[in-house]
Amino acid sequence: MNALRSRILLFALPVIILSGCLSAGGSAVTSTDDPIPGRNLYIQRLASPSTRAQAIREGLHSPDPVIRKNALYETITERGLDGLADIEHLTRDQDPMVQGLMIDFVKTIGEPQLRTRLAKDIIAHSTDPAVQKAAKGMIATFHYYRQNKRLRDDPTWDHEIETIQTMILPDDTWKILADPTENGHKKKFFAVDFDDSAWKPIKVGGWEQQGLDGYDGVAWYRITFIAPAKGQANAAELHFGAVDEVAWVWLNGVYVSQHDLGPQGWNIPFIMDITPEIKWGEKNLLVVRVYDSVMQGGIWKPITLHVLK
Repeated sequence: MNALRSRILLFALPVIILSGCLSAGGSAVTSTDDPIPGRNLYIQRLASPSTRAQAIREGLHSPDPVIRKNALYETITERGLDGLADIEHLTRDQDPMVQGLMIDFVKTIGEPQLRTRLAKDIIAHSTDPAVQKAAKGMIATFHYYRQNKRLRDDPTWDHEIETIQTMILPDDTWKILADPTENGHKKKFFAVDFDDSAWKPIKVGGWEQQGLDGYDGVAWYRITFIAPAKGQANAAELHFGAVDEVAWVWLNGVYVSQHDLGPQGWNIPFIMDITPEIKWGEKNLLVVRVYDSVMQGGIWKPITLHVLK
């Protein structure tokens, strides 16, 4: 699944047909010249492998907003975030349909600081109330980051590392709460003493089939589990099968780290060391903040505790 392309296709396909009319919901071309010849020439150049790339680059700066929107669409679907340097100037575009496509692209960016910066640029240059409202909804107030170092990455550890025990965390005792305003961290959803009695139960799997139909955004998961006794353990790790798309993790109220690769991280396993935070032989609280930009979302593959010697 290409989550970014899937999202863009939902709202951008109409711009592929350029000749003869504006795309659905578009605005009039400001130039007094007939735009059709220019659009036809753009389509011809787009269809030729020898001129396609140059046509897209030039199209991003075309005076015709229909061509700009199509060039933006082509850049996003072909290059994703790698094409940001070429399209970032369109956060300042004055055409609502170009702005709308740019907003939906920015929504797919998992990194909060980058998403916020681009959203603020759109707000600063747009005069359209709907565009400004949509952009304001993307401004992040969440800036948690911590580098996580596993035992095998510790240069001072010169012993062989052995997994002496594994434990799959329960599949069916999770609780979840959607956080559309993205302020759960301010309410301390991660705290050990936070009352989650009103949260909904959920199993490992996509959240859209479990009560959050059509929801894209932030949601929080909480679960408690009993850790094994320490015994001969030197370290403990959590192995995440997959979280769609971005995850931030706390254990026993302490922030552990993040898995933040944007939309492309939806199916990539990741591992976090939890040695300083785990309570051996006791109840532990695991909290995961998840951000999803399109389609399925949530913790959709099991999480396994690995005890290392």
